[in-house]
Amino acid sequence: MKEIALIGFVQALFFATIVFLKSHKEKKDYLLSVFFVFLSFELLYRYLLESNSLDQAAWFVLLDIVYWALFGPLLILYINSLINKKYKFSSWELLHISPLLISLFAISKYFSNSSDYASFYEYFAVVGGVHKAALWVWEFASSVYLVWAIIKILKHKKLVKNYFSDLSRKELNWLLFLTIGFAIYMYASYLSWVLKSFSDFSFSFKFVDVLGVILTVYVFVLGVFGYKQEGVFFDKSILNINTGLNSLTEKKYLKTRLNEDELKNLVQCLNKIMDMEKPYLDCDLTIHDLAKKLDTSLHKLSQTINLLYKKNFFEYINSYRVNEFKEMLKVPTNDNLKIESLAYDCGFSSKSAFYAIFKRYTNITPTQYKNKLTKLN
Repeated sequence: MKEIALIGFVQALFFATIVFLKSHKEKKDYLLSVFFVFLSFELLYRYLLESNSLDQAAWFVLLDIVYWALFGPLLILYINSLINKKYKFSSWELLHISPLLISLFAISKYFSNSSDYASFYEYFAVVGGVHKAALWVWEFASSVYLVWAIIKILKHKKLVKNYFSDLSRKELNWLLFLTIGFAIYMYASYLSWVLKSFSDFSFSFKFVDVLGVILTVYVFVLGVFGYKQEGVFFDKSILNINTGLNSLTEKKYLKTRLNEDELKNLVQCLNKIMDMEKPYLDCDLTIHDLAKKLDTSLHKLSQTINLLYKKNFFEYINSYRVNEFKEMLKVPTNDNLKIESLAYDCGFSSKSAFYAIFKRYTNITPTQYKNKLTKLN
């Protein structure tokens, strides 16, 4: 199955080229292009490994070394560039290069004395001391970064609910799947290594072939998905989150709690605007938009919604949209309109989002609710 890895190698370079040639590139585009290049490194290594070409050209081991050392850091930088429009590289992020430097040190003895070892695998098995420790860093650094990346995305998914009323293409679910996919791939690789090195158990197939197939299929799915979805190849800035929202915690609220008069006035204004102007009918409404209407700060508005209504901004706005939909169903002239049409009029941006949110609030589907309402009438 080595040919599949070669196909994956070509695919990865193809997607890297597409991203690199797009107009109006941003940091995230350059990082994504480099990301696919790194994928191509690993796939080429897999192909050469199965072709028994590594013994004749030991420097190809560098493909695997560089890939495993920089994949994790690159993923973190890519996530940063997606969730922060104004993201800039800082000097401390140069530390992300340290896994690569340690990895290069780890294999320096191998390249300077490659004739003493039958293969890199033998070198990995017999080398000791600081070089062995450095090899462990190379082996497991990206797995640590993967955990960091998953936590970072999950925190982001929670944060956006304090800012946006519509989460379409903002939760970065595709990126979460990307990270989990690589985690599965990486830990499957560890499993293969452990089973081969520390037990008599062996598969009836070559696990390295399966890993190549998994990665090749993954590159294809990522490419197709990324090509179609805004936020990967042809996206505008996905998120422009005010970094101050990171501190919207109850602990901070307690220190900066609104006084009673401020809270009472803000609640009155908020209820009035929500009832009279119905800003929630705008599917793109953000907490920034609503705070501007109320002539207040993001922090004060978020504090009021979180502590008084026990909801984040996303839940608060969509509760109004669900109630608006219920009211629209009571209007006789709307009987012939499709449920989806009414949902769009209530501020929902998609059918899937509407159905999911409505069921979350009512425990039944919109169709079931409509039928139930019809029977009552």
